[in-house]
Amino acid sequence: MNRDAAFRYIDDNRDRLLEELKRYLRIPSISAHKERDADVAAALEYVKRKLESLGFKTEIWPTRSHAGLFAERIVGPDLPTVLIYGHVDVQPVDPLGLWDSPPFEPVIKDGKIWARGADDNKGQHYAQIAGVEAAIHGGGGLPVNVKFIIESDEEYDGEAMAIELPKYREKLRCDAF
Repeated sequence: MNRDAAFRYIDDNRDRLLEELKRYLRIPSISAHKERDADVAAALEYVKRKLESLGFKTEIWPTRSHAGLFAERIVGPDLPTVLIYGHVDVQPVDPLGLWDSPPFEPVIKDGKIWARGADDNKGQHYAQIAGVEAAIHGGGGLPVNVKFIIESDEEYDGEAMAIELPKYREKLRCDAF
């Protein structure tokens, strides 16, 4: 993989990648609020579509609360495999009076993006997905196999996904997590 070319890809696509992240952050995926279940599912679907657009095979794994997304792109059977974890759900936003801007309307201040989920955890795994995209489309391809496990229960029912994982032991096999 050509690392310099991958970084150029990120620079060249910065505005689009930032807009995609902001679109993702606008989804009010509060797993603790039942009235937001459709938003939680929409956030998981957003990530699913993004990963599928990058050539990942995806599966939705139901849990007792919401669901998880498993995605993989196997480049070569003899290459190491990296498993990346994230979650699409966010904490409730109350009290709203403590926010300087609406929690689901991303704002960039001093080079930082402010919105619910920007820090925990949508921003982190979106950055990892953007890095994978840059390796694929800008850097000449992935040097490793990549798998993602993205859940939607972490902020509400942190054990819901963990209970399901033993069923998928083989699919989750990796060399680095």
